[in-house]
Amino acid sequence: MITSPPLIPPPHVAVGARRSRSDRRSAEEVRKALQVAVQRFRPDPQALTQLVDARAVAGARHVASALARAARARARGRGHLSDAGAEFLLYLAGSDQFPEAVARAGVQQDTREVVLVLSPPGDLHGLLVRTELEEDHKVYPRPPTAEVLERLGIDPEARGPVPESSWELLAMEAGALVDLPRGGGSRRGKS
Repeated sequence: MITSPPLIPPPHVAVGARRSRSDRRSAEEVRKALQVAVQRFRPDPQALTQLVDARAVAGARHVASALARAARARARGRGHLSDAGAEFLLYLAGSDQFPEAVARAGVQQDTREVVLVLSPPGDLHGLLVRTELEEDHKVYPRPPTAEVLERLGIDPEARGPVPESSWELLAMEAGALVDLPRGGGSRRGKS
């Protein structure tokens, strides 16, 4: 009998942050600044360090579920991508297509609020300072909104019968669908 490893998230830490109003850097410049900071503060190539658009995060359980699913897929040799942070982004965004995941949950030019995720936990402060981000606990965690679910591709018909108190579960379910084979049936995230 084959058993699945439990869906337990790896040790991690996540923090909400924002770009200052005067920050005029492009999204690519913000990602480059994080990359340089990671090289200094998190030299382990196996460590996951991912910056995501807070408008695509439905809560702390959503982040934990995406981390757990990504870790399980990689442990089973079924990862979609070679980079742990990119793999996590797929599950967070609920898409098995990396460009779509980046469009949904990646840092864009208009992104002002972000969530920085580290697994295993590490020095958040150093990364935030070097990336010129200001920690803001109002950004994360917060309850999901209709806009968050729309961004994740969960349309109004799919969330209609679900009470707002369970919307985070819809985002987690979208991440679970990443492991299903494509083809046939309806589109993912759509009713």
